[in-house]
Amino acid sequence: MSVSTPSDRRPDLLRVPDSLKQQLASFRGRVWLTKMAEALALAVAAVLVAFLVVFLVDRLWDTPQWIRLGIFVATVAVWLVVPWALHRWVWRHRRMDQLARLLRVREPNIGDQLLGVIELAESDTEQARSRTLCAAAIEQVAETARHRDFSEAAPQSRVKLWGTVVAATACIAAVLFVAAGPAARNAWARLAAPWYDTPRYTFTRVQPLADNYVVPHGETVAWTVTLDQASQWAPERATLEIPGLPPNVARLDGRDYKFELPARTAPTEMLVRVGDFYRTVSLEPKLRPELVGANAEVMLPEYLQIPEAIEEDVRSGTLSVVDGSRATLTAKASRELASASINEQTVKVAVDSFSSAAFAVQSGQMLLSWKDRDGLEGRAPFELTLKPAADEPPSVVSQDLPRQAILLDSEQLNFKALSADDFGVKQLGISWKGLDDRLTEPAAGEKVIAVGGPQQSSLQVPATFSAVSLGIDPQPIEVRLWAEDYLPDRGRIYSAPHIFFVLTPDQHAVWITNQMSKWHRASLDVRDREMRLYERNKQLRELTPEQLADEELRQELRKQAAAESSNGRRLSALTKAGTDLLRQASRNPEIGVGHLDRWAEMLQILDDISANRMPSVADLLDNASAKPQLARAGKPKESGPSAGKNRGKGGGAGGEEEEDKTAEKDKPKIPTIVDMESSQQPPDEADPDKEQQKKKSGDPRLTLPVTTIAGPAGPEQEQPEEEDAEEPVDQAITEQKDLLAEFEKIADELNTLLANMEGSTLVKRLKAASREQNQVAERIGSRIDSVFGTRTQTEKEDRELLKALAEVEATSVEKISYIMDDMQAYYERRRMTQFKSVLDEMRGSEVLVALEDLGQEIPKQQGMSIAQAEFWSDNFDRWADDLVDPASGGM
Repeated sequence: MSVSTPSDRRPDLLRVPDSLKQQLASFRGRVWLTKMAEALALAVAAVLVAFLVVFLVDRLWDTPQWIRLGIFVATVAVWLVVPWALHRWVWRHRRMDQLARLLRVREPNIGDQLLGVIELAESDTEQARSRTLCAAAIEQVAETARHRDFSEAAPQSRVKLWGTVVAATACIAAVLFVAAGPAARNAWARLAAPWYDTPRYTFTRVQPLADNYVVPHGETVAWTVTLDQASQWAPERATLEIPGLPPNVARLDGRDYKFELPARTAPTEMLVRVGDFYRTVSLEPKLRPELVGANAEVMLPEYLQIPEAIEEDVRSGTLSVVDGSRATLTAKASRELASASINEQTVKVAVDSFSSAAFAVQSGQMLLSWKDRDGLEGRAPFELTLKPAADEPPSVVSQDLPRQAILLDSEQLNFKALSADDFGVKQLGISWKGLDDRLTEPAAGEKVIAVGGPQQSSLQVPATFSAVSLGIDPQPIEVRLWAEDYLPDRGRIYSAPHIFFVLTPDQHAVWITNQMSKWHRASLDVRDREMRLYERNKQLRELTPEQLADEELRQELRKQAAAESSNGRRLSALTKAGTDLLRQASRNPEIGVGHLDRWAEMLQILDDISANRMPSVADLLDNASAKPQLARAGKPKESGPSAGKNRGKGGGAGGEEEEDKTAEKDKPKIPTIVDMESSQQPPDEADPDKEQQKKKSGDPRLTLPVTTIAGPAGPEQEQPEEEDAEEPVDQAITEQKDLLAEFEKIADELNTLLANMEGSTLVKRLKAASREQNQVAERIGSRIDSVFGTRTQTEKEDRELLKALAEVEATSVEKISYIMDDMQAYYERRRMTQFKSVLDEMRGSEVLVALEDLGQEIPKQQGMSIAQAEFWSDNFDRWADDLVDPASGGM
């Protein structure tokens, strides 16, 4: 390579010798080669060093992207040395003068000479001045330089150093590519393209870990890090670091490292290290997803006739529906779900809820599991117990309908009929049947009270019962309410039976009379008990003071007081029973109003005796048992003691008559406390009316202290009478004597009342017997066409009819016998001639024998039986009419 010279020079001018040019060209080539090799070696070394740095750092740490980018920029910056060296050493050292100046740095003499020769060769002026001198100088320098090696004057070179560095790093890189090719390639890729998020290669590889790990709030959970199958290194230990807690070390178990994460309530970060793998994971505690709703849409069986689905809340953990139902289960969670399952079968999730397919409700359990989008499951699966239940029968009850009662056939009972069912009441009704098997056709029937519906689970309706309106003849009947639901083939459900004795007014009057007789006997028993207590109290009063001081006598008084209280309670209960009986009697128009009014008055008196007077006697006896002295020790004083001051100047109204004083001596005196104040007014004359009123004053009584004023300042102030003191036993005996007298009076009136009612009852009983005989005649007459003149070939129904009528006649014999006995007893009490004459006529007619014969002849002689029955019907009616006048006292 020759050194370049200007091309426009004249050919006759001196030039640099070719030898010198060759030497300079050789010098230039060396400079270019060494400096460019040095620059390239530096650039290559920078790349290799950067690669090794990234490789080594990645083994210890996931080199951040910004650091890798910095290394990449630094490497690129080092590569700028190449163009700089090209400009510095090539472009700026291409001419001979540039080379001479470079040479002058290391060889100043030769360099200066060369620079001078080059300038002479290029200067026309110098050559024009002395061409020979210039040629000699050029020749001399060329000769001198011919023996010199310009390469020694080249700039100092570091090619060897950087070449060694390149060789060493290249060897290391080659070894890495051979021994750990994937890691080396990964490091090269991460260095060559730092702007890409190229994952760091590790010899320990684990299965992917999420950046954010959600754990249950406040719960200790297990966390497993699993080695990947492609992992080249399986360290014996793994470390988990959580700020504020000591490191958690886990040993390799198979291919798993099992950590136990502590309970956390606030977000934090944790660092997991496994060999050269490490990863920072965010730990976020969250509450577990909970079920906020669980419902079942139940389709009931078709027979219930309810087409709409029923919504059932099953959060309690139990679904109990009627057998044969189908249901669809729907559950709602507290937040959005990722998956859900029912009985380990995955179901479709709609945001935060999931549902099951329709299923038949059978005994068993359903397990509901769910997981949210953070991977959290419910604290425990929701367990739903399925309990198919049988369709329960309806219930039916009554309100205000008595369990047993005596009713008039015209009486109406008002009550409420109630029925309930688990689904729907179809209808509600009432049924009845006769209990008297002696009747040919006992009453029987039913009536629908109300109609329900499939969705009407309860009925509460007003209802009535009236024997007349239902066509029930007087007889004992059993009444029941019934209800039906929609279950096929179940039938009716009946309530408890109600027994009613349906009576005609006449029969009811007889029953009332019998009940009154029983009640009267019970009242007489109370009276007799009271009389015995009264006699015993009188005996106790007659004992001496020494005998009365005995504790046993005090105990006897307490027993007497207790017996008196007990007898009062018995009378009170008897009064209530009488009131109820009176209420029943008032419903019967056949019972005289006069009898009922008098009966009510007597009940009021008995009620006063039981509520006030008998307890008062008991209290007096009880108080007497507690006193230190049970009876008077001596003769009572003529006048009771008096306390107070008399400041009056006069004596008031004057003295009393002598006979009045004598009469007052016989009365017990009670002490009085009276203060009489003086007055300036003159005393009034005695008023005869006031004197008479004074004489008619009631029994002495113990009063509060009073103050009177003498004189005419106002109406005459009467000074209370002094009354003798009376012991409690004496007072008790006095009160007991009075109430016994009252009781005896009532007993007599009750006897009279019962006698009158009994007489009226006898009339009604005879009328009833008359109607019964007339009914026998009518029933025989209704079948006379089929039974007259036949003895052996009557139909079964007709034979049963005649047999039943014969039994009616046998019963009539017993009834008439009782009527005659009661009439005899009534006559002995009342001595009324009409009863005697009717009774004698009945005995003379031998009615009992005739009725007994009639009962035997009915199956044989139907025509004659009709005549006989009508005959006795007329007689009974006539005998009843004969008794009407003397028995009409209460009508």
